[in-house]
Amino acid sequence: MSSRIIRQAQAFLRAAPASAIASTAFLAIAGIALGVVFSTGLGHPFDKLFHGVFFALLTVSLSGFFGGRVLPAALIAVALGCGGELVQALVPHHEASMADALADIVGVLAAAGVMQLRPSGALIPWHKLGFTDVMPAEPAPIPVRVTRKG
Repeated sequence: MSSRIIRQAQAFLRAAPASAIASTAFLAIAGIALGVVFSTGLGHPFDKLFHGVFFALLTVSLSGFFGGRVLPAALIAVALGCGGELVQALVPHHEASMADALADIVGVLAAAGVMQLRPSGALIPWHKLGFTDVMPAEPAPIPVRVTRKG
């Protein structure tokens, strides 16, 4: 069972654009560092603005894993935001905040709204950013060279 899950995860990551992987990895590291390890020291209302902008960027980044589709990316971003607040409740010198979770959700909704409004003739087409309209059903096969010994 676990090897099947690993194979599915590997296929999912192989099908994802490199830009989605890189941007999401960067945001994950920054989010963990700023949200759990360090304190940003931002006071109200700037901490809420940071939450909103961060989760808007995360939503856009995650949508790259789903061929530019917004709904799965938004659901994952909301789950990560609420989960992050739960983790902060367990970490010393941090506290969970409903206001932070709400700011996360507002950021996700703002990004989702903007992404739904994107025109088909956008200034920078989504496919040039690594996003595609339709996710391939299966990753491209890896060519194998067969040689015969003589």
